Parts: sequence; structure tokens; C-alpha cells
Amino acid sequence: MTMPKMPVFVFVFWSALCAFAGLIFAPYILASPPAEDHSAHLTHEHKEHSHAMLEVDPATAPQIAMKVMKDAMSGWNVLLQVENFRFAPDAVNGTNQPNEGHAHIYVNGEKQARVYGTAFHLADLLPGEHEISVSLNANDHSTLAIDGKPIEARVTVTQPQVQGMSHGN
Repeated sequence: MTMPKMPVFVFVFWSALCAFAGLIFAPYILASPPAEDHSAHLTHEHKEHSHAMLEVDPATAPQIAMKVMKDAMSGWNVLLQVENFRFAPDAVNGTNQPNEGHAHIYVNGEKQARVYGTAFHLADLLPGEHEISVSLNANDHSTLAIDGKPIEARVTVTQPQVQGMSHGN
């Protein structure tokens, strides 16, 4: 069984119509919802953290350190080292337990993701200098804190300029 041949002008007409419809509707389909305004519930000087603070006992408080390395293929590998803290992905949104929860990772103050373990991969960043920070958070997403200061680690990295491709003969 053979397919009937479509006249070229019909193909061109429908292709042009689809392209035009895409140009008209793409801004509505791809538009991002407006960012949520967290300014009403910021609880400390780090504006990138919009969750409530949960004070912990300094004597038993968890600690966090971070190492960020350029990945050989793409992006950045973020390695976390925690003490006196348990990652508990199964308890997220549940009842807070002492020194248990997850981490939030930020790039230049913008939250990127929740982290449920000691390793995370970040995509390539724009060329230039970037501050990567990570906070420890309770199961209800409260930022763990000691005397009003979040328990966090910060590292500054520099994303190299992408080398252009050669188009020589």
C-alpha cells in the first residue's frame, strides 16, 4: 500500500500555518508563572532563604562543609560533608526530628534544588563568578539555625568562558 502524494503547496501551506501558530502561541505556553513574593516572611539577613528559622541547641547542632569541583563533562559537582545530621528524604514535609532533614542549594541567592544526600550535580553556570551556598533544613523546610544564623556553607566558583568553535578551512 502506498501513501498518496501530497502536493507541495499543501505541505508548504500547512508548514507555514503551523510555524505562524507557534510564533503566536509560544509566548503564552512558555511564559513562567510570576515568582512568589517571599518578602513578607523573610526571617533573617540572607534574602535567598525564605523559610522560617528553627533554632537548634549549639551543643548538639549539626555542621556542614561543602566542596565544589568542575565536572570533566559539564557543570559542577557539589560534595557535602555533614556532622551530627541525617538526610531523611522519606520524612520530608513530616514532623521535625532533631538534626534530621535535607539541604537547600542556592546559586547567587536563587534556590536551585533540595538535596537529599551528600552529592549533587549543578549544570554549567553563566561565565563569571558565582556564590554557591547550601543550608541544612528540617523536615518542614525550616532552616536550621544557631542564634539566628543559618547552618550553612558557602563557596565561590568561577565558570570559565566557553571557548568558541573554530570554523577554519
